[in-house]
Amino acid sequence: MDYNSVLDEKIPIPESTDYSFSWRKLWAFSGPGYLMSIAYLDPGNIEADLKAGIEAEFSLLWLVMWATVIGLFVQRMAARVGAVTGEDLAETCRKRYLHSLA
Repeated sequence: MDYNSVLDEKIPIPESTDYSFSWRKLWAFSGPGYLMSIAYLDPGNIEADLKAGIEAEFSLLWLVMWATVIGLFVQRMAARVGAVTGEDLAETCRKRYLHSLA
């Protein structure tokens, strides 16, 4: 498989000077994020999260807070890398690190 051709594909965003609401433009921006969120919200994951919450009650709430803060910083850094290089974080790691590490 030729990975370069797959990585070079970009999502077309319709250009217009009209600033009215457009479902097509909204989906171009939010569609990939929606698809990726399914990985975090699949039924098995939700079931495991609910079971852990039932057993631990509020004792793991501090962990959720810190995971959210760390996730925020990682997402901000990934956005900065994307803004500077024009690549996503996975592409940058694949180019920068050894293939066994990336």
